[in-house]
Amino acid sequence: MVSHRFATAPEKSLRNAGHYELAELLYEQERFSEAIGHFGKALEGNLTPEQKREALLKIAEAYLKSGKPLEAAKRFEQFAQLFGEDERASRALFLAGEGYRKSRRNKDARRCWEKLSSKYPHSPFAPKALWALAELAEGEGNEALARQIYRNWLNATLNRRKQLKRTQGLRCGTTGKAITRRQREHTRKR
Repeated sequence: MVSHRFATAPEKSLRNAGHYELAELLYEQERFSEAIGHFGKALEGNLTPEQKREALLKIAEAYLKSGKPLEAAKRFEQFAQLFGEDERASRALFLAGEGYRKSRRNKDARRCWEKLSSKYPHSPFAPKALWALAELAEGEGNEALARQIYRNWLNATLNRRKQLKRTQGLRCGTTGKAITRRQREHTRKR
């Protein structure tokens, strides 16, 4: 048997792949603390970029499901920093803020939610972040700031709905297919 200290690159790669696969199985069995350990060991090696993303995200989710919101928050924030272009980064920032809030680290929660609403304004999590920021301000007794953020939330929500209507068009009541403005106007003339 080859010592881990002197293992060759292919052996390390196989070992890391084994840790990753085992971590996936443990995660699905809801054995989160064991899954976290194996994902961590897998991250030490040569995983594919997608496996690295999945491992980091699953570590964060495992901490969250294990009732460790501060550890989860740190990992979600790390994921968003490392993989900001990933479509899941806005969700990760929102969950990081939630974890920090549950751990009574309001400054960190605010930082995550502000970053989310500025960096990902069109994300479905942006309005949730604004609402959470308003609640945070309200809880801290800053009523004026809370009202301002609630207004921003309302404007963002209304603008998002208008934008969705414009880009998707109206849906036909019988077929559910999108119809264009020209088709609507043509239908009205009949």
